[in-house]
Amino acid sequence: MSYQDPIAEHSVVLCEQFNKDPNIILDLARSFGGQNKSLVSAQITEVSQSGFLLSTRDATGRRFQTKVTSSRSMHSITQVHDMFATLTTKSSQSTRKIQKVPGQPPGWRVYWPNWNLPLVALAAGVSCTFYVYFFPDTKIPVLQWALQKVGGMPTIRSWVHFAIGLHSFQTITAWYLMRRVAAYRFTIPQRLVWTGCVQFFGIGSMLKLLPIVYNSAYVHALNEQQQHEREIEEHMEAKITLLDEHTEE
Repeated sequence: MSYQDPIAEHSVVLCEQFNKDPNIILDLARSFGGQNKSLVSAQITEVSQSGFLLSTRDATGRRFQTKVTSSRSMHSITQVHDMFATLTTKSSQSTRKIQKVPGQPPGWRVYWPNWNLPLVALAAGVSCTFYVYFFPDTKIPVLQWALQKVGGMPTIRSWVHFAIGLHSFQTITAWYLMRRVAAYRFTIPQRLVWTGCVQFFGIGSMLKLLPIVYNSAYVHALNEQQQHEREIEEHMEAKITLLDEHTEE
């Protein structure tokens, strides 16, 4: 009984799907084309369980066939699409460099909020509210005027209790992010310092912590994706055949 390629019967449909964006195919051909970076056109002409057959042409008119094969056979359409997506993504990003900052920058300045006008205004308002809360008999004219305008001490007490609750919630959130979300391992001293900063500065410190947490998680996910792509690439090879020695008119 002869063996039939389970992917070959879908080759025409797959080629039509993959060739919809010629720039992606051209990047793929250039990526697997070795030193031949002068290719000007490319298309996939055949898909099988062993890989992809590309027909390419360079700037001088010479035509090539590039067979991108895998040592791991593909047995389903899903595997073909996954392989194609990984190869094209890698080839499209081959010249793009992604800056990686897997952890917290060194130094103490990393804990200090990036003060801007809204943050300064917020900090000043909160500071004045706490000052009036602890010193309700203050003689400072501006604070006396503000106290009358906001409705007296009941309003001040409500604002203070809300601020304490909000900062406590932000502190718990910061601790959770450092322990559960970040791929970067925060040390105990770093956690304690961030906890104190978030409790005291509130949103100002959270805005400094969040990029560190989520950037490290992003880099971790990126590394896992690149590792997966490398595993696939290790089993891929390209064979390039010159079809026509003559330059097309």
